[in-house]
Order: sequence, then C-alpha cells, then structure tokens
Amino acid sequence: MSLYYEKYIHSDKISTKSLIKLSELQRTFDKAPSEAYHVALKQLCQNIRYNRIPIHEHPEFEFKGYTSTAWPFELIRVAATLKETLEARVEEEDDLKAKNKLLLEAIKLSNECTKHAVSLLFHKPENKAFKYLNPRYHLSNTLSLAAQRFYNMYLFKPNAAAAKKAFQLKELAGVLWDGNNDHTLYRAKALLEMAKQIDDDMQFGEKVALLEPIVRLDDCPEEVTCAYETWKQQNEQVYFRSVYTDKTLEVISLEDAFQVLSKLLESHQ
Repeated sequence: MSLYYEKYIHSDKISTKSLIKLSELQRTFDKAPSEAYHVALKQLCQNIRYNRIPIHEHPEFEFKGYTSTAWPFELIRVAATLKETLEARVEEEDDLKAKNKLLLEAIKLSNECTKHAVSLLFHKPENKAFKYLNPRYHLSNTLSLAAQRFYNMYLFKPNAAAAKKAFQLKELAGVLWDGNNDHTLYRAKALLEMAKQIDDDMQFGEKVALLEPIVRLDDCPEEVTCAYETWKQQNEQVYFRSVYTDKTLEVISLEDAFQVLSKLLESHQ
C-alpha cells in the first residue's frame, strides 16, 4: 500500500520536500527493504511527538492484512520486515562472526518491535490476534535470536557457558511463544558440555545419565548420541557406576534474561 505523507502532514516545521522523499522511500521499501526508510520514519515520528506537529489526516497503515492508523504499527512493520530480511541473510552466511554481527542487528530490531507493541496490542480490537502486535511474540523472537548468537559462540569455541546460555534463552523463548519451543539441539549440547565437566571416575555413571533422556529424541545431534554410546560402553565395561544423576540444566528467569539482553545490547552500542 503506497502512502503519501505529504497529504497527511501540513506544517511549517516539516518541509513538503522531506515528506515526498519519505513517501518515495516507503514505496521503495515495499519492493526492497532497506534501512533508509526505517531511519527516516523514526525521525518523522520523533518530530511529530516532541515538536507537537499536527496531523491533517492520519494515514491507514497496512501489514499482512491488518490495518491501523497508529504510527507505531508502521514502525513495527518496517522493523519486523528488516529483522526477517537479516534472519534470511543469517541462514545464507557461513562465517560465524558474520552471522553474529547480523544476529545482533536483528536482536536490536526485534527489541524495538517489542517496545512498540507494548502500546498497540489493544489499540484496535480486531488486531488482538495479530502476533506482530503482541510484545510476547517479539520478546520470544529476541530471546531466540540471542540464543542463536550464543550457540554460534559455542560453535566457534566450544564451552559450557555459551552452550548453557543458548539453551536457557531458547527454552524461555518457547515458554513465551509456542513457535519458538524447539530447543532439542541447544539442550543436547548444553547437557553434553555439562557431562564433559564430570572428571571424577566415581561419578562416571552420571555422564551417561545426563544424556540418556535426550538421546531418545529423533532430532538429538549425532555428536551427543556418539558420546552417550561411548560413555555407556565404558561404564558397562570399565567403571561399573550407577547410571543416575540429580544434576539438571538450570532454567533462566525472565528478569535474568533481560539482564543478558541488556548487557548484549549495551556492549555493542
């Protein structure tokens, strides 16, 4: 849907030329999403809010069949579209450092969507079912993206801390939104690293016990299954320890997850 911002705003505080340019960026964005429209739109919204610029007529924004005259609705559409474009680039990228750079930008955009959605969920009754207006949906995506970033750190340099953090964030993302509840890979790798940290032969059976439930799943990584089979055989032939453990992967609270996200975003400003 093409918008003509010059028709909606008549004010000496904003030039008609800049509004026409914004309209052109909007039409270009719909064909090829770019940051230019996002930046210009945010600037206009800030001007409207803080300079008390009157609106002659509110535009009707459209996103995936839903409509709204609320400006944050368009901000969500633009940020979410850019975020999804970045996610597609992440899938095509092989370099882990490049992947994480793209993921960080996607996290920032997803976090932006969460903030905008907080004020829009109940703005229009028929929009309540639209997931893009639900802050839980965006927060879940933000956590899922952060989990993927920690997992890439783990792949770059395997360590228990990164594997655990990836699982914790992905698990919480699934609690917030059903579409993000596939965390077998992250759980399996976190359990594998936990088991590797057990170096007491008297507790060898715990290594087996930690992996026993996860290897029963069809999508358990081959690396984890192989480690389990090796340790199981060693325990049966050498150590003869009880296959039992009371160790579990710790889950993370929403408050702690906010701290992780905050540190992640602050360290890359």
